[in-house]
Amino acid sequence: MYSMSSAAKQVESAAMNQKTFLGLSHNPFTPPREGFFTGADRKTHLDHLRHLSQWSRRILVVSGPFGIGKSSLFRELSSSLEPNTKAARLSGTVVTTQREVLVGMLQGFGVAAQTNAHTADLSKLIATHVNEQDGMGRICMVMVDDAHLLDTQALEQLMSLVSASALRLLLFTETSKISTLNDIAKDQALEWFEIRITGFPKAEIRNYLEWRFRQAQYRGRLPFTDEQLNKIVQRSDGNPSVIDSIANRLLTDMESGETGKKVSGFPMTHAALAVMLVVLMGLVYLFVQQPQETSIDVVETSVPAEESSPFVDQAADTPQLDLTETAAVNPPEEAETQLETVDQQPQLAEQPQPAEPPVEVVQADDPAPEPETAADTEVPPVVEAVAETETETETETEPEPEPAPVNVIPVVESNPLPDGVFKSASWILQQDPNRFTLQLLSLSTAARAEAFMNRQADTSDFAWYQMQRDNRTLYVIIYGVFSSREAAQSAAAGFTGEMASIKPWVRPLNLVQDTVRSNRQGSAR
Repeated sequence: MYSMSSAAKQVESAAMNQKTFLGLSHNPFTPPREGFFTGADRKTHLDHLRHLSQWSRRILVVSGPFGIGKSSLFRELSSSLEPNTKAARLSGTVVTTQREVLVGMLQGFGVAAQTNAHTADLSKLIATHVNEQDGMGRICMVMVDDAHLLDTQALEQLMSLVSASALRLLLFTETSKISTLNDIAKDQALEWFEIRITGFPKAEIRNYLEWRFRQAQYRGRLPFTDEQLNKIVQRSDGNPSVIDSIANRLLTDMESGETGKKVSGFPMTHAALAVMLVVLMGLVYLFVQQPQETSIDVVETSVPAEESSPFVDQAADTPQLDLTETAAVNPPEEAETQLETVDQQPQLAEQPQPAEPPVEVVQADDPAPEPETAADTEVPPVVEAVAETETETETETEPEPEPAPVNVIPVVESNPLPDGVFKSASWILQQDPNRFTLQLLSLSTAARAEAFMNRQADTSDFAWYQMQRDNRTLYVIIYGVFSSREAAQSAAAGFTGEMASIKPWVRPLNLVQDTVRSNRQGSAR
């Protein structure tokens, strides 16, 4: 669908641009990100894991959300173990089944075995080798990155080996797997210890950004403003992966000059709104301060050109109130901001009338903003439907005028996507849970999800499902089914056109399927 040669040209062009920007040798916030950041207790955790002889328990679990830095800790530990340690290093993205794990351990320990040997024989061979090494004063350990991708039988086999030998087990996993590990350990009467990795505090986020820039041979001050730094702190929750994603976007904007455009236009809009608000408050104040001897009637009229205010739109004879709502959704995580623009202000009549003025009330829904997630994706803004409310007020010469009718145009919600046209939740649940997919967008209406997929040249690789978030329905679009995380990342690197502007989130399909099932159960209730 997408040309790899075109993607390679884009990467090469971006690399050339970054090389000249700020004197950077490369963009430090795009994969692959090398090095190990020692701040935010990361060095403390590393020292604890490195000294296996001091472990009080032979099973350790390093847990935390996606992108928090577990794999970085895994790589750094792999190259800095104690000299008397033999380690078998496994990855849940490569091995998942019981047999694959046992074969990987034998290869890591340098033990030969028959290719057609039974799993029970492989397990005994590993236990015998570990006990022999322990008798010679050597420690045997198996390290598993992305352990949440392992089958339950594989986890049970690993803990059985710990029980039957002197093996030490170190698992790097997401927090969703903790309950399963706890149940297996209880069944086998094993004790284990958990090290939970958390996000960086605010002070460490600045240090982390400076460390990343130094990796790209940058020696100046941090090029981000305090406002941009606060934005990174608030939206990332200290997650290094999200910090890299936001910083990469800011760096790209600075390179292309988009940052100046955004900063220059945004305050002017707010200044105009502030002036209009002050004018409105002044009119209300004058109205309240009028003598109470005679009631005042508020009449909406068009103002002659020579007496018009610069804040009143002269294009219409009757003032109108336009409410425009703009929502921006983002991953992990989707935040909404609402901007109300008043185009016209009602004017006070020159001559007060003896009758009571009609009172008209216009209400606009104001949904509470949702937190933006430590995801690794960037989602383009989604524009909600515009609801217009028109009011007309007529001034009668009769002493007791009746209030003019209020015409309200309701907001019409989008219908769900048509069944059978695009792959949906049923298709997602049929896929292999051990594979991966790319989460592209989370949109607030079905119409926008359908329009996005219809714009693509080939819709066969797209699928969608509904998700409930704070009493709102979101329409999530995913792309493709891949055998590994690396294959998904490679496909994302080849995106062009509209897809190239999206920063997709690589997700295990089993987690996506769990979300689909939970939302289906919620709908059934």
